[in-house]
Amino acid sequence: MQRALVARLRERTLLGRAILLKKMWGLDMNEIAEGLSRGLEGKSFEGSLKFDCGTEGVIILRDGGVTTEDGPTDCTLKISKENLGKLLTGKLNAMTGVMTGKLKVSGDMSVAMRLAKLL
Repeated sequence: MQRALVARLRERTLLGRAILLKKMWGLDMNEIAEGLSRGLEGKSFEGSLKFDCGTEGVIILRDGGVTTEDGPTDCTLKISKENLGKLLTGKLNAMTGVMTGKLKVSGDMSVAMRLAKLL
């Protein structure tokens, strides 16, 4: 039963088959980026967006790919790694995150809105 639940959760998130949700916060940024990459397979995303988790690192979505190498982007989302996990697994709504200060958006807001549609 637990395996079936984990399988269903994996299918419903951008993290896809790459990770177990219960271990999300123990993962490094490269593993989260790999999960994002798998979750975005077959989906189009125009623009560039950075998840900035401060000292934990960054994840950048650009040109259909995902990287952890920092660089300029159209939009930056400042968020803790814990809240990034919640955002990507659907436990944190993007709008709620902004309203509560858990997520700060700078740059082109339309890029963030396009990503929200994929989540």
